[in-house]
Amino acid sequence: MGKLSKYLALLISFLLSLLLCNKTFATTPHTITVDASLTDWHEDEKLGTSFGQFYFTWDENYFYFAYDRTQTFSENEILWIYISSVVPTSTWGTFTSSNVAGTHTLPFRAGYCFSYRVNNETQQFILLRYNGTTWEERTFS
Repeated sequence: MGKLSKYLALLISFLLSLLLCNKTFATTPHTITVDASLTDWHEDEKLGTSFGQFYFTWDENYFYFAYDRTQTFSENEILWIYISSVVPTSTWGTFTSSNVAGTHTLPFRAGYCFSYRVNNETQQFILLRYNGTTWEERTFS
């Protein structure tokens, strides 16, 4: 697992035009180098939780997020990040989570979902997009 045994940095980019609503997460948007290092991130892009640190920022083309955790993931743990790409008054998206680990009600209409899990000691990164009826798996690079 290399660097991931010390911390898990998930960096993925999405087209800014699809994901960015009228909220800001950092005072200085900038480009992040996707390399499993957190050195590019600014302090005001950090959102701390009791189970790790999330980071969010964007540039003119992409939305970036990272997750830093000191513990490794066990077989049964999944990290879910749901993203809304619409204004709060929109009717597009869904309040229902993906059914991979049971459905749950989300506090907002999500259009995208990123998940990370370890399955049989293999890391899995999954991107889902809500198509208006159901969640469908998307490819990314």
